[in-house]
Amino acid sequence: MANYIVNVNSTLYITGDEKIWKTDKYLNILITYSSSGSKYQGIFYNCTENLIYVAPYTNAYLQVFDLNLNVNSAISVSPYNPVSFAENNNVGMVQRLVLVVVNKTIIRSFAACLNDFISSMFLDKFGLMAIACRDKYTNGTYTTKIFSYSVEVYDVQFDSKGHFVVSLKTGLRIYSYFF
Repeated sequence: MANYIVNVNSTLYITGDEKIWKTDKYLNILITYSSSGSKYQGIFYNCTENLIYVAPYTNAYLQVFDLNLNVNSAISVSPYNPVSFAENNNVGMVQRLVLVVVNKTIIRSFAACLNDFISSMFLDKFGLMAIACRDKYTNGTYTTKIFSYSVEVYDVQFDSKGHFVVSLKTGLRIYSYFF
């Protein structure tokens, strides 16, 4: 089962339970990385380092891969369990926190979700952060925008036209003007 996807130059990197796949744009599998016991969730492409960061939420570390899914390193975030990523070194945790990790060190943290883990985070071009909590709401931090839903929230992003898109357990919500 696929969990999260990131696009790197028309190549897709997909996380799933115990696997990470590298596919072409037609979803033909090019490489599979497997790790028994790891439940992979969030994935992030760091274009500066040309590396893929993955959040195995069953572990207390981040895994870092090259573009051929070779393990580059692991970054401890103990005692927390990572689940999602956003730009500028932000990592969402199962424990309802956002950690800021710089040079493999946690330099700051803040609470984000009320009752469940952070399923997704996104920074817009103005540096404002949207946080999707699995406990059925999305929080536009520092914008006073909070959206509540009756089902679990999985992901938040902006589409190519600038619409704010919320992926829910039961479908998508698309907002023309978020801010």
